[in-house]
Amino acid sequence: MSSKRTANAPTQRTQTRQTTRRPYTRTKLGCRTCKIRKVRCDETWPTCGNCTKTGRCCDGVAPAHDAQNQRMVVTFTVPLTLSHFRPSQAGGELGQGDVEYLDLFRHELVACVVGGGRVTWRRLVLQAVHEEQAPCHAAIAFSALQRARAATRSSSCGDGDGAKGLAASSEMRLALRHYGRCIQKMQCVVASGGDDDGRRVNVALLCTVICICFELCMDEPVVALSHLEHGLNIVSTNHSSVDADVALAFSRLDLQATMFLGRRAPALDMDRVAACSLSAEGGYQEADRDLTCLTSRLFSFMRTEADGFRYLEPGSVPLHVAAEAGKLDEDLSAFQGRYLAPGTQFAESGRLAETSLIRVKHLTATVLLATSLAAEEAIYDRFTPQFLDIVTLAAGLLDGPPRKTASAAGFSLDMGVVHSLYVTAGKCRHPLIRRHAVRLLDAVPGAEGAWEAKEHARIGERVMQLEERGLDLGLDMDMGSGLQLSTDWDLSRVPEWRRIHSVDIRPQNGGLRCAEVVFRWRPNGMDGEWEDFQEVMSW
Repeated sequence: MSSKRTANAPTQRTQTRQTTRRPYTRTKLGCRTCKIRKVRCDETWPTCGNCTKTGRCCDGVAPAHDAQNQRMVVTFTVPLTLSHFRPSQAGGELGQGDVEYLDLFRHELVACVVGGGRVTWRRLVLQAVHEEQAPCHAAIAFSALQRARAATRSSSCGDGDGAKGLAASSEMRLALRHYGRCIQKMQCVVASGGDDDGRRVNVALLCTVICICFELCMDEPVVALSHLEHGLNIVSTNHSSVDADVALAFSRLDLQATMFLGRRAPALDMDRVAACSLSAEGGYQEADRDLTCLTSRLFSFMRTEADGFRYLEPGSVPLHVAAEAGKLDEDLSAFQGRYLAPGTQFAESGRLAETSLIRVKHLTATVLLATSLAAEEAIYDRFTPQFLDIVTLAAGLLDGPPRKTASAAGFSLDMGVVHSLYVTAGKCRHPLIRRHAVRLLDAVPGAEGAWEAKEHARIGERVMQLEERGLDLGLDMDMGSGLQLSTDWDLSRVPEWRRIHSVDIRPQNGGLRCAEVVFRWRPNGMDGEWEDFQEVMSW
C-alpha cells in the first residue's frame, strides 16, 4: 500500500503543476514598439495603451494573417523608435567616435541617400545600418567623407589654418578605412549561403546605394556607375526577393544614369517596378513612382528606337515607331489628367513643392517625347511656353523653403530640377529664358546624384555662347528685377545651322572638377555633314 502511494505521488504532483500553470501571456499581434521594450501589448487599435501612456509612436497591431502560410520576402521589420538604437550588431569593431558618425548619418545625412522617398524607405535604410555590418561601415564612411569635405571647403575659404586641412585628412583616412571594411563585409554577405537569401540580397543592395553616394561625393562617377550596374543586375535576377522600396530606389538611379549617359538605355523592367504597391501612402510617392516609370519608358524608347531616326528626312519614321511614340504621348496625357489636372486630389491637396517638382518633370518629359523624332532642332521653338513654365516653377522651388534633401552636405541622390533646367538652357533659344535657366542652375545648392549643377550651368552657358555668337538679340539682358518677358521673340534669329544638336559629357575622375565636353552640330545646314568638336570645361 505504501509503495503504491509512493509510486503515484510524482504523477499527482505533475498533474497539479499542469493544472496550475500560468497561462500564455505573450502576444503574437502586438506592436513592434512594445516588443522592442519587452512589455506586453494590449493590442488595442490604432495605438496600444502602453504607447499612448508613455507618449511613444505606435505602429499599430500587426494583421492577423496566417504566418505559417505566408512566405517572408521583406528583409527588415520597420521599427518606429529608432532614436534609441545603437549599432550593437557591429560588435567591438566600432569605437565611440564611430557611433558619433552613425548619429550624424541617422539624424542628418540619411536625407542625402533617401531624398524624398517613402517614409518606409528611410526606416529601411536606418534599420539596415543598425542591424548589418556592411551598411553600418558604409554609413560611417559617408559621414566621415562629408565631414572631410566640409573641412576642406572651410580651409579653402580661409576660415582657418592648417589645422582644418589636417582634420580633413584625418576624416578622409577614416572614411576610406570604413569604406574598405564595408566592401569586405558586403562581399561576405553576397558569398554567404543560407535560407535567408532575400535578406542577403536586400542588405547588399542597400549597401550599394550608400556606396554609390560615397563614390559620387568622391567625384568618381565611373566607379559609382559600376556599383549601379552590379546592383541592377542583382535586382533583375532576384526581383521576387527585393523589397519594394529598394526596387523603386534602383529604378530612380537607373533613370538618372540613363539621363546622364547619352547612349544608355534603362536596364530595369518598368512593368515590375510599376507593380510595387504604394497604397499605404499614395500622393506624391505614387505620382513620383508613376512618372519615374513613364520617363524610363520614354528614355528606353529614345535610346533604342527614336535615336536611329532622329534628324532624318521627314517621312522616314516607320509606322510602329510612330505608334509607340503616340502610346507614350497618351500615357503622359493620362498622367496629367490623373495627378495634375485642376480638381484632382494631388493637384489640390498636395504640397506646393511636391506638385511643382512633378510638373517640372512632366513638362520636361513632354518636350523630350514631342521632339524625339524631329528632323530639325527648330522643333524646340514650339515649346517656348513650356520652357517658361519650367523655369518659373524651378525658381519657386529654389526660392522656397529648402527641401530635406538639400542638406548641409550639398548632395542629394534624388533628381530634382537640374536636368530640366539643363535641357532648357540648351534647347530653348529664347535668350532670357535660357539665361534664367543658367542662373537657376548656379543657385542649386549642390549635386543631384551625378548631376553637378554648376557643371551643367557652365555647359549650358557655353552652348548659348556658341549659338548666339555675333547675333544682335535686341533684348535687355538685365534680369535683376525678375523674369518678365513674353514668348513672342523671333526664335528664327538663331538659324538651324548654328544650333548645337547634342552634347556628350565625359567626366574626369579623381576630383578634378572638370569634364571633356563634345559638341555636335551641322554647320552646313540640314543636308551637310555632322561635325564634332570638344573642349575641356571646369567649374
